[in-house]
Amino acid sequence: MIGNGARRALSATLLAAALTSSAGCGSDAPASPAPAARPTTTEAEAASLCVARPAMPNPDAPPYSGAGPHPLSMGIMATASYSLQGNPFDHAVLPDGWRASADPHALPDSSSSQLTVCLTDVRQRGSAIGRCTWTYSTSDIYPATYAFTFYETRTGRTVRVVHIDSDLLPAEESCSGDSSYRGPIPPDRAQGVRTATLIDALRPLMTSAAR
Repeated sequence: MIGNGARRALSATLLAAALTSSAGCGSDAPASPAPAARPTTTEAEAASLCVARPAMPNPDAPPYSGAGPHPLSMGIMATASYSLQGNPFDHAVLPDGWRASADPHALPDSSSSQLTVCLTDVRQRGSAIGRCTWTYSTSDIYPATYAFTFYETRTGRTVRVVHIDSDLLPAEESCSGDSSYRGPIPPDRAQGVRTATLIDALRPLMTSAAR
């Protein structure tokens, strides 16, 4: 049986040990590991969203090098979420020598293109300038700025982003050719870009030496 004096001595000993142990935990315990960094999106991964045939990066494609023109394929963005419905762009409108495919109506083959381009953004500029009339609804037409991102097909490296302001007049030519649209209310439309404007904006990159 432990007397009162012994109990007091034992309690003091245990308290001192507890305090010492607590101090040691605060100073000697290993630090908690830092949270793992969130992985970043590489250029190649970003380029893979620009859907080409075959997909980028495509090691079978020629490198972006030498004098222009540089054979070009047009891809389609897999996760596009534009605030305005943009107008489609067809590689058939490109001049001879710019297209990766000699046949303007053939599907572009990225294996023969130095560059692949995708429409990566459509931004509204200003107020509505026209209206598309559908069978059951309407869509306003707004002037817009289109962003085209050019990738080296072989590596997926971003080469340049070209911004082009819409200029197609009358604005109603920017409406879809399907006047019997029956789906949900369509999004507002972006004013289109004239073919001549598109070609002039792309010409410096297409015809200059690679860099």
